[in-house]
Amino acid sequence: MPDDQSLQSLLEQAVAGDSDALTAVLFMNRDRLERLMSFQIPVSLRRRLDSEDLVQEACCRVTRHIGGFNPEDHQYFFAWLATIAQNVLKDAMRRHLGPAGSGGKIAFANGGDSSAMLLSEMVGDEQGSPSSQVAAGERIDHVRAAIETLPEKYREVLSLIYVKNMSAVAVSEQLNLTESAVYMRVARGKEMLRSMLGSQSNFFS
Repeated sequence: MPDDQSLQSLLEQAVAGDSDALTAVLFMNRDRLERLMSFQIPVSLRRRLDSEDLVQEACCRVTRHIGGFNPEDHQYFFAWLATIAQNVLKDAMRRHLGPAGSGGKIAFANGGDSSAMLLSEMVGDEQGSPSSQVAAGERIDHVRAAIETLPEKYREVLSLIYVKNMSAVAVSEQLNLTESAVYMRVARGKEMLRSMLGSQSNFFS
């Protein structure tokens, strides 16, 4: 992984339209992103969804949105990239589990919805025994409480995406922001949550 200055330089080139620089930055982060997405695919969908395919789609979306990324925020690049990948996963989950075009919540066999599942993964729940699921519910409440302490612009986007289960596109329309700006606010908000939650969080690793 390049140092901060080298990463910022590559991102400046990528934002300016240099496809080779963008390819290099994505390649540097691809293995880490695949590991993260593999962890977040629901057990019930692991035969139907592949982390490599999700990452490939995320990279395609990054290509469309990289022009809105500020290279000075290079320290948030992976969190920004992960947010895009997580939106790809949510879209795939809707296709496989949700009513077509409903835009509503997705029901899972263990109860709950896609937002709760993602928040559960945020705090490292493995959806094991009933007792662990109760503990996970308590941790989800803790994460939601932590979100409420964030500055308004970060709290708003995280609540819409992870509590109300809205897509980044829908959030951008509601808040009159670019989709890239939504991704950036989510990335920064998640970094703040990671600092608050400490060892409880696997979601941001």
